[in-house]
Amino acid sequence: MIRAGVRRAGGFTLIEVMIALTLGILVVLGIVAIFVAMKQIYSSSHAQSSIQNADNAISAIISPAVRGAGFGGCGTLTKASVNLISGPGPLVNNYQLAVQGYDATGTPGTVSGTGANTVTITADNAANDATASHWTPAMDASFGSAGIAAEPGNDVLVLSGEMPGTAPAGVNSIDPTADHFVVTDNSVSNVVSTLSNVGLPTPGSISDCGKSAVFMITGQSGSGSAVTITHGAGAPGNTSSLLPVKFPLGSQFVPLQQQAFYVAQGAGGQSALYRATLVGGAWVGTPIVPGVENMQVLYGVNNAGNYRWLPAGAVADWTMVGAVRIGFLIEGALGSNPTGGATTFNVLGTTVTVPTDTRLRHVFEITEQIRNVSL
Repeated sequence: MIRAGVRRAGGFTLIEVMIALTLGILVVLGIVAIFVAMKQIYSSSHAQSSIQNADNAISAIISPAVRGAGFGGCGTLTKASVNLISGPGPLVNNYQLAVQGYDATGTPGTVSGTGANTVTITADNAANDATASHWTPAMDASFGSAGIAAEPGNDVLVLSGEMPGTAPAGVNSIDPTADHFVVTDNSVSNVVSTLSNVGLPTPGSISDCGKSAVFMITGQSGSGSAVTITHGAGAPGNTSSLLPVKFPLGSQFVPLQQQAFYVAQGAGGQSALYRATLVGGAWVGTPIVPGVENMQVLYGVNNAGNYRWLPAGAVADWTMVGAVRIGFLIEGALGSNPTGGATTFNVLGTTVTVPTDTRLRHVFEITEQIRNVSL
């Protein structure tokens, strides 16, 4: 006989099971929502950090390159130099111009535009464009399939001056009737190590602060206080083995380099900022900052002490350019902005339209004066 009020042993009732399942589902949904939210926060924070790192890297690399353009020892290369190099082109080995540039003027394919002030990007990490006429002035023949190629819709900036990582070396012996002079090398000037790394022939400059001469370094020997720099004639070499003007003891010698900055197709599904250096008459490009989607450049042309900011196609005299303003559109990874965002950005007056995706984007601009121009 079963006593009244005593419950029979057994499992959970259906109602209890339903309640437990409902509570479990709510807990799981809450955990998933928290996980998704945290993942979105992480993606956004990581993208913001990556974009900030890109800003810092761009500034650290390009700013000193712009400031140092046109430096040739202790004097400026602009207007004051004599170029002995055999067969310099309008761009290649033209060290009398500290800065030159090319303005994207609207191209077909994944990037299109009606002119210099409109760029539409319909696909990330577009293929590079080697058609010279898609830039103004037309891209130099050393670019394109024979050298570097930029993504369409992006400007190209070229800087000429002292080779990065070097410092002037003092001349301690020079004979105007000889094809060489002698300099003192040390750990600061890095003449021997630099020339050994880049190989010869390579451009160089000698300056006494009042005048300078640009030539092709055809030979280097010695060490310490007796490093001989030879500037022989021939090709590749110089039009003459003799310097056209006399330079006194104490003049300064530096190796020179041309470098170009541009945006090109990168790895990992993102465009990248590239730096190309001229080596043996050919451009060698290297990606330096990933996630740079577009680059626009304006040039400060001296106008009675003030700057008129012009695109490359409107610059009539490059020796009058005393400053450079560069704008970048930098993107994060896919998923870094899941709520979407702006699809048009103003980059130095150019309206850049981007695909509707989930990338976080940011415009970064820098303005630098060229310290070594003679206006």
